[in-house]
Amino acid sequence: MNNIEFVDVVLDVRIGDVGKGVVSYDLLKTHSHDLCVKFNGGPNAGNTIYIESSDNNNTPTYKKMVLHMLPIGMAKSDVYNLISSDCVIDIEKLKKEIEYVKSYGIDITGRLFISKACHIITKENIEYDCQNNLVGSTASGIGPTYANKMLRIGKRVEDYAEEFEAMGAQVVDMRKFWTSEFVVNNVKGVLLQGSQGFELDINWCGTYPYCTSSTCTIGGAINTGIPIRKLRNIYGIAKIYDTYVGKMEFQPPGDEDLIRIGDLGREYGSTTGRRRQCNYLNLDKLKEGLIINNCNICIINKVDIVAELGIFRLYHNNELKEFSVLDDMKNFIIEQMSIYVPDIKEVIFSYSPYRI
Repeated sequence: MNNIEFVDVVLDVRIGDVGKGVVSYDLLKTHSHDLCVKFNGGPNAGNTIYIESSDNNNTPTYKKMVLHMLPIGMAKSDVYNLISSDCVIDIEKLKKEIEYVKSYGIDITGRLFISKACHIITKENIEYDCQNNLVGSTASGIGPTYANKMLRIGKRVEDYAEEFEAMGAQVVDMRKFWTSEFVVNNVKGVLLQGSQGFELDINWCGTYPYCTSSTCTIGGAINTGIPIRKLRNIYGIAKIYDTYVGKMEFQPPGDEDLIRIGDLGREYGSTTGRRRQCNYLNLDKLKEGLIINNCNICIINKVDIVAELGIFRLYHNNELKEFSVLDDMKNFIIEQMSIYVPDIKEVIFSYSPYRI
């Protein structure tokens, strides 16, 4: 693997829906990654990006794209893509998503690799999930599929190899992929793209059983088999406020400011369309997520929402703290990072839905 020069990782260090897709896409456009790897989850993920073009007056225009199972790199024609072994796949949804990407005029030929060890979401998995959905999941069959994987009774991509190849994907053995002639000749920079969030991780969630069934942490990224010594930047992504989708009570009742934040931020799930519950940023939990995932860069999205509303609050030491101006809130976050998360070398505040 000496041909690989650097590996970057994008992780959600909160509860999902923090803008990982936008960050991943922006990094792919600016940091010379050759390969984008999705390392966990399935169609329960929803990554929204905006593809930029120009009109006749050279004014930038943006076309929205939402991907669920495909890595974000599929939106960039010169990037190869891999769905790694710990992902789960709904075959029919993947077929539709590939056609959806093609509808943007994007050629996928030779650009999509899928681990033969990914497990398949069956109709039975989905039916079970719908009938026994006690935690407010997306009812996509994710939990039952991972359960079958652990019970060693699941179906895998290798059982349907011809069907995947007919879609234009190449089914690969991850034990051989990283040393393959293809990788040696074509891959120098790698971006590992996580799904869901640290607080939803099956092992690290603080609100079990209100969690997902996969590994959403840096451990899941390393499980791809990538050389650890090549890790360069681990990006921990959050929003300036927190959101959650599921049956757990998360948003304090009667807080009109949180309703305003949710309205302006258009906080609806890209997979289910459900309204997300909103709360103020929990800085204590954000710091935990950054520390445990060994992040060295923190990106905080949707700052434009609180800036427009003039609502500057966060939780610190389990108490709600309010600031008179946005700069005071940002400076407090940076100060806390410098004290308690010394590995963080940069905190980036993003005001745009189109880029970092």
